Amino acid sequence: MIANSNHWIIEQTKVNSSKPAIVCEQKTLSYFDFFEECKNLTYYLIESGIKENTHVGILLNHSFEFYIAINSIWLIGAVVIPLNPKSKREELKFQIEKADINFIITNLENETNQIFNAKIISIKNIDRTTNDKKLIFNDYKSDSNALIMFTSGSTGKPKAVVHTFNSLFNHVKNLNEKIILTSEDKWLASLPLFHIGGYMILIRALLSGGVVIFPKSLKVEDMSKSFKYSPTHASFVTTMLNNFLEKNISLPESLKYIFVGGGPIDFNLYKIYKEKFGVVIKVYGSTETCSMVSALFPKDDFENSLGKPISNSIAISILKNSNDKSGEILVKSDSLFKEYYNDQTTTSEKFTSGFYKTGDYGYVNENGFLFLENRREDIIISGGENISKIEVENEIKNISGVEDVFVFGINDNYWGEIVCALIQSKTLTQDEINFALKKNLSSYKMPKKIFFTEKIPRTDLGKISKKEILDLLNLSDE
Repeated sequence: MIANSNHWIIEQTKVNSSKPAIVCEQKTLSYFDFFEECKNLTYYLIESGIKENTHVGILLNHSFEFYIAINSIWLIGAVVIPLNPKSKREELKFQIEKADINFIITNLENETNQIFNAKIISIKNIDRTTNDKKLIFNDYKSDSNALIMFTSGSTGKPKAVVHTFNSLFNHVKNLNEKIILTSEDKWLASLPLFHIGGYMILIRALLSGGVVIFPKSLKVEDMSKSFKYSPTHASFVTTMLNNFLEKNISLPESLKYIFVGGGPIDFNLYKIYKEKFGVVIKVYGSTETCSMVSALFPKDDFENSLGKPISNSIAISILKNSNDKSGEILVKSDSLFKEYYNDQTTTSEKFTSGFYKTGDYGYVNENGFLFLENRREDIIISGGENISKIEVENEIKNISGVEDVFVFGINDNYWGEIVCALIQSKTLTQDEINFALKKNLSSYKMPKKIFFTEKIPRTDLGKISKKEILDLLNLSDE
């Protein structure tokens, strides 16, 4: 790994100038070529008015241009804020205002022009004849804000998470303790780049001098076409791996590490993944922890756990309210986020004695392995009883004819909350669902409302927005 003392693209180009940095269908760029592209865009951004500490949104499709954009923004000393190009107009408007975004770099200007209080910069107009003498890069400061990334916001408004260069660097340093990262690594850009899991793929490659392979899109078919470039590292969510299984697509033998996260993984499904795909590593982390902080490797015991911390500098503890072994999972790490942007109250509430309160619930066994029981948003409190939405979802999934399911709670004057289920099925009725569930679920866990749909909307990470579901069903969560 390079040192954390100068702009990373500058340092890496000095070391690995002729080595490939980017591979995709259109082209292959060496680190020298990569840096030249960054300089061209940097000059264009400066001419457009971007300065040190300017908040710059990136609204790009899944492409190598995103990688160039973040480094160009950093060379100016500005702050990167990735945005989801699939977001609805109101969602983007909220994020732009929340994070004080002044400029938006995009190649989707026809869709964004004139609708936001931010200047739109089209990367289609880059001048590729930059005179190097005109460029003066901003002094690198490792404790400066590098990234503001929005959480998924599955249960409410997304929060704007601030990371410094130090926290990004420390994540890679910590992972390097567990698996040695080298300039021979080939990282598949296999997750959305506007989420922390996808974003950190780029940073791991940049700091170690590895290659990033960019598929045309995150569709299974496009992803599989990029396997010909022999990736050695990839990150997936269960939805993606399930797609590979359903389509009988084998992952390339070149893969040394396959990281799987983004939510709970069924124990039996994990065993299927290992048998089919090989080196599958379950990971646990969040936007606030800068991606993974714990990992379970195939050789490890306790296959239904999330493993152990990836570094000696990471501590995982449990905040217990009683004598129970379970409680809220706490994380202390040098890769933790700095704050929620412009929200000191929530920032303060999320820390206790230097530990970040994840909002997830679980326990650590006597061997130091972390077990996740429920994420906070996965608990529905009905009539004073804590109900695991995952338990209810799993029972519904076991019913023949159920294609997909989303269990959620809505407020109720009598119960506090009630359990609801949105079910994707072409054949089943509500009575058939209830009859099947009564065999294994206690009465208080039974869904009080069941809805049917032709298709449950999911993001690229396989996640579901509760707000979107409530809107779809004309329900209120007030």
